[in-house]
Amino acid sequence: MVSCKPVLISLLLLWILNVSAMYEDCCVSYTRKQMKCHAMKGYSIQTSRDLCNIDAIIFYTKWGKQICADPSQQWVMDIINCLKHRVKLIAQQS
Repeated sequence: MVSCKPVLISLLLLWILNVSAMYEDCCVSYTRKQMKCHAMKGYSIQTSRDLCNIDAIIFYTKWGKQICADPSQQWVMDIINCLKHRVKLIAQQS
């Protein structure tokens, strides 16, 4: 008689690895350093309603780094507004 135990254990391990891979891209803490708009290329929004545990703004720098920031901080909103203004200026030039 073939035991199902090894198959179930294998499936459980695959599931655990898959879940941990999904969380790999989540911010788990915020930067303590205030950043400047000129260093940023863009941003995305992470919500705790999805797979991640905290709400965050993920800034993408000109140097290819990702910075996790607290959306309740004023400097974070200032950078978002700066980036939006930059997009508006580019759109007007087109």
